[in-house]
Amino acid sequence: NAAVARDALSQAPSENVIAVRDAVVLNAAAALVCVGSVGSTNATDLVDDLRAAIVRARRALDEGKGTLVLDRWAEVSTELAQM
Repeated sequence: NAAVARDALSQAPSENVIAVRDAVVLNAAAALVCVGSVGSTNATDLVDDLRAAIVRARRALDEGKGTLVLDRWAEVSTELAQM
C-alpha cells in the first residue's frame, strides 16, 4: 500500500518496514549492477559489485532520493490521468 511504500522510501523508515526497505535496496542494487552503473563486467566480481550497489542504494534512500522519485512519480501519474 502507498503508506508502506512512502515509509520504506523515507529517510527515517519505521521499524515496521525495514524488511520492505531491505527488499527495495536489494532490487535497486541488482538493477544498478545489471545496467552497469556499479561494478565491472567480470561475473566473478558479482558479490563485490552487489555490495557496492547496496551501499549506493541505501545512501540514495538515506539522502531522501526515494521520496523525491515517489513524489515525482505520483505527480506524473496525476498529470497522465487528467489527459
